[in-house]
Amino acid sequence: MDTTPADLEEFVLAQRRLLWSAVMLLKPGGELVFSTCTVNPRENEGQVRFALDTYPCLRLADSAGPRGNFRLGDFGLVDPNASKGNTKDSAAAAAAAAAA
Repeated sequence: MDTTPADLEEFVLAQRRLLWSAVMLLKPGGELVFSTCTVNPRENEGQVRFALDTYPCLRLADSAGPRGNFRLGDFGLVDPNASKGNTKDSAAAAAAAAAA
């Protein structure tokens, strides 16, 4: 079965619902790691961007992985709260999105 553009959009919406659930369960000061198994930018960087824009209490952290260190600003992702001095201190962190 071939994947259609509509299928791809449904994957994005399903991830938003999953992320929303994860944020709601996150303890204050907790960490949430967002990981996908896709190369679709809407499911990766797009989700993270949406989460940072939707939940002002979230912040993007630098990370290290097998392909090297990724820093804020890689792939166009920056933490909009960095200049405000905000930190991750509420019941939500890292990446989440409202159910569409």
